[in-house]
Amino acid sequence: DEKADSKSPFLKKAIKGGILSALIYFIFLLLCAFAVMKLRVTDSMQNIGVFSLAPVSAFIASYFLLRKSNEKGLFSGASIAFFGAVITSLVIFAIIHTLGIKTIFMALLMIIGGALGGITAVNSRKR
Repeated sequence: DEKADSKSPFLKKAIKGGILSALIYFIFLLLCAFAVMKLRVTDSMQNIGVFSLAPVSAFIASYFLLRKSNEKGLFSGASIAFFGAVITSLVIFAIIHTLGIKTIFMALLMIIGGALGGITAVNSRKR
């Protein structure tokens, strides 16, 4: 089926981007944990740090994968971030056995960051 074959590269790129986004997020989270151990950081500052990592990681993954693309940046970036948010949420669920409003908020921030990364990547390509 030709239509399925044409969608397959996009789906592969979105899944690959989701994996990359989740990896970047967890690496940033690990670095943040080391910083929290070394510095005296309040709980509210920890939350701000963790939530700011979500859109940044999705932005980086979307930008990296779409920088040579002519695809629609908003949709492509948001799709990459969506898969990243799903993977990240599954890992969080596997570790703490629950998902709450903070996880949903983190996923929304990831999708926004991914969409912005996709738009930036495609628009920088057009210059």
